[in-house]
Amino acid sequence: MGIRTLATAALCAAAFTLGACSGSDGTTDGGVDAGNGCVGFCGGGDDDGGTDAGNGTDAGTDAGVTDGGQNTDGGVTCYNGELITVTLRDLREKSDVCTLPFGAHVLVKDVVVHTVSYSNQGTEGDYRADFWVSDPNDPPYGIWVSKYYTDEPGPYLPAPGDVLTIDGYFGTVSKYENPTGYRRQIASKKVGSSFLPITLTKTGTAPVPEAQIVTPGQFGDTDGGTLRPNPEYAGSRVYIQGPIEITNPKPAALRRVSANPDDDLTYGFEVTGGILINNSKTYKADGGCPWQDIALDAGMHGEKVVFTQGIYGVYDSWTFAPCSDGGTDIFNCYPNDEGRVPGTTNDYTYVVYPQTCDDFAGGEVQPQ
Repeated sequence: MGIRTLATAALCAAAFTLGACSGSDGTTDGGVDAGNGCVGFCGGGDDDGGTDAGNGTDAGTDAGVTDGGQNTDGGVTCYNGELITVTLRDLREKSDVCTLPFGAHVLVKDVVVHTVSYSNQGTEGDYRADFWVSDPNDPPYGIWVSKYYTDEPGPYLPAPGDVLTIDGYFGTVSKYENPTGYRRQIASKKVGSSFLPITLTKTGTAPVPEAQIVTPGQFGDTDGGTLRPNPEYAGSRVYIQGPIEITNPKPAALRRVSANPDDDLTYGFEVTGGILINNSKTYKADGGCPWQDIALDAGMHGEKVVFTQGIYGVYDSWTFAPCSDGGTDIFNCYPNDEGRVPGTTNDYTYVVYPQTCDDFAGGEVQPQ
């Protein structure tokens, strides 16, 4: 990487606020309590992510299956509202259990935590956490798990390599959440005025599952955010083989939407093969690896950013739920509009979420 581009990136980080500089204004890959909408089960009876639970709720609403409800396929009852043991493949494909309804009470066994997105210890000593698990015996299937402080047993802080049995509720994140709206998850469920917790039982430890190797041109091409490619990889950690380059430092699909017509803050960039990369975990005002800014600077000098050894990250959903008043404080405004991929009519797409700067392997500036 050239001295000039490093100096430019350092100046940008030091001289401007994070939002003004360009990478992120604090949004993450879903690991924060946004304050509007819910962080537990938010699933409705279809793929629209359910309904908004309102400001300040912590476990969501049950807009779908109720206790004792049934789902049938061709007149054959396949889910009667009781606990059903499933695999992560079942939760992704749903066809193996007769289109498993959102809100179904599910048990998944022997899944392994591969990435913890967010954690916070509450005043009572237990933890709020968002994390991904995968099935080491059936790759590439994975899923997002949202744990609230009162979920059982406590206290428990997930860590990579934990082997878990999860007793919880299958659903989607509220469509009003940034950027996780519509995301498949296992979480708690609200029934009436009560919350049905999830139970996370640690049964051992195991090696963190290896990242799934994927190839540009055969994986992840969102066509500018209009498509939802390779959903079978959602929730799993992937490795995009290099060399790959930043082809668009500010794709419209990752831009913030606000009332300001000049707002061009963009939460990541596009690389070879039409793959969208979210940079929220790696772009920081106090350092990090602002590859977006480096690429913008390189482009003005006839150069480009190339990751000679590729990029690692978690592959999962992305949407943007703008503030209804057109504001830019997307985690504190209320209400939010429904999530959409900016510049498209698509509710959500899939992107790669690198977790650390080490996930960008062999990044350097090269001549065009």
